[in-house]
Amino acid sequence: MPAEFEEGWFAHTPAWHSLGEVKDERPTTWEQAREGYLDWEPEARPVYTKNWADEIEQIEGWNQIVRSDTESTLSIQEASYAVIGNGEFGGIIEYAMGVDLPGMPKLQFDALCVLKEGRLIVATLYLEQPVSIPGDPSSMYPLMAFWTRHDGMGGMKGGATTVRVVCANTQAMAESQMDSHGFVFNIRHTKNWAERLGEARGSIITALAGVDTWKQMAAGLAAKAVSEDDVRWFLDKWLPYSTDMTSIQRHNVQKKRVAFRAAYDSETCDQIAGTAWGVLQAAIEAADHYFPANSMETRTARILVHGDSYKSRALHYAKKFSGSAL
Repeated sequence: MPAEFEEGWFAHTPAWHSLGEVKDERPTTWEQAREGYLDWEPEARPVYTKNWADEIEQIEGWNQIVRSDTESTLSIQEASYAVIGNGEFGGIIEYAMGVDLPGMPKLQFDALCVLKEGRLIVATLYLEQPVSIPGDPSSMYPLMAFWTRHDGMGGMKGGATTVRVVCANTQAMAESQMDSHGFVFNIRHTKNWAERLGEARGSIITALAGVDTWKQMAAGLAAKAVSEDDVRWFLDKWLPYSTDMTSIQRHNVQKKRVAFRAAYDSETCDQIAGTAWGVLQAAIEAADHYFPANSMETRTARILVHGDSYKSRALHYAKKFSGSAL
């Protein structure tokens, strides 16, 4: 199956691989979300082997983690490994859905994926109201993704992302993005895992509050008018020429500047051109879609990972001429 997708559902919009159920209505509880797809729990069972005399004996200090429905093996773990159930995983998600921050829309379920034969379970949620920036006709739906692993490669993890997780590849992209901006919690399969729930809740609140902080920053950029002189200043800072460049290097910088100008003058930025927000969005569009990349993996990472140097420097200089705090 594509990208190790086993089964799952997606609200309203199908996944790129066209697998899984497309739901017309979103579940409102974890039990509704998991029904028909995750009606099982991971369980620890003893591990047995045959000795030299062809007798069955238990291997001390190790457990087999199995699915309670099919009894298929998810992993073999040391006895110190604490099983975190799918129901307990859902409890964390429902906590996030119940967080009430002033002015912050509620989270709703968007997708549930069972990946790698049940070794990786991912739920994606989105804010029920789009984030709109004054003057920008487009709308954005920030997401949060949560997953739990039963393969020994991690525990429960989650945070804010722009990636809709629909397969193992997009889960890896979301994890990279989360790690880069720091709004993430991680609970490993240790016996005291429940003691870290408070930390997870704090990380969820921080991630949700971060959306509002970002919205305020974007609104500030959208309210700041910029002139053509400002745009030229931005390009000189963002994509500078230097006297020690080779002719090829200068040519590459010029191509990137042309890509920025094409994005800035396009219909995409038509209603936000002349603002610091428009300059930033044009820079991001150029970096994502037009700047050279060595491979599709490089281009994909540039699009999805917040730490991309082109985009982080573009934001830095957009804030500079907007008067926003750095």
